[in-house]
Amino acid sequence: MSKKYADLHGFFSKNNKNIKHLTGNSLNYDFGALNKKFDLIFIDGNHKYKYTKNDTEKIFKHLVHENSIVVWHDYAYNPETVRHEVLSAILDGIPNKYKENIYHVSNTLCAIYTNRTLKTSKFEYPITPNKIFNITLKIEDF
Repeated sequence: MSKKYADLHGFFSKNNKNIKHLTGNSLNYDFGALNKKFDLIFIDGNHKYKYTKNDTEKIFKHLVHENSIVVWHDYAYNPETVRHEVLSAILDGIPNKYKENIYHVSNTLCAIYTNRTLKTSKFEYPITPNKIFNITLKIEDF
């Protein structure tokens, strides 16, 4: 991809001092060197089993504290179709004591971990929409 395309990643977040973007090959990235725990960890990397398992293991070893929330992006192909390779890697990479707190977030491509017990429902396919969203937008030029 072009440099311009790459530079657009994180367009809305890269200048936010509260957000730390980590880039590189996570197979050899030293997460321990960050020497910090994070409230929110958003994993959006390679979706192959090897990488997802590696990222999950390292994050829970080095970055998670008792109230952290971990989000795996693209855990699903669409809101109703799970990527089984990614789910398997998450389950194989996360410590056993955390497995009961992994959730599929409805209407998204994401799975999350939180130590909170959330209200859940049985996964339904196909799902009948049960929410209507009203959005007010204000468009501003940069």
